[in-house]
Amino acid sequence: MEYNYASGNKNPNGSTWSTHDQIYPSSHDKMDFGDQFGWRNIRDLRVGVQEKLGRRWTLNQVIDNVWLASKYDAMYASSGAISVSAHPNVTSTHAGTELELIAECKQNKHLTYGFGWAHLFSGAFLSQTTPGRDYNYPFAYSTYVF
Repeated sequence: MEYNYASGNKNPNGSTWSTHDQIYPSSHDKMDFGDQFGWRNIRDLRVGVQEKLGRRWTLNQVIDNVWLASKYDAMYASSGAISVSAHPNVTSTHAGTELELIAECKQNKHLTYGFGWAHLFSGAFLSQTTPGRDYNYPFAYSTYVF
């Protein structure tokens, strides 16, 4: 279980900017595996389990529940850029819930590969400010450790 919080601007007309400064260029797998949210103006509750499926295989199952920290600030992409402008009249800050399934195989001490799927179920905030469509993100990867 993990909880991540990055502040958002609470007063858009004020002279102080209080949005968290995303130091690194990507928040990949910090906020969500599908890379739809940046580490700015965000609250993320993440719960997951990892199961061993034999000697080499593991299965990770993760659920991310994502809200905006402040409805007076924008929603940011994983790059830190604005993806949805601020809408102070929205009734919900719930951006969505993401389900992630990741299967991974450790071939040997050097090579690991895996594949997975992430699905974002749009929340009320996205439904009120955008077309609110769900998002699928299939992926595959390999890692070689020298």
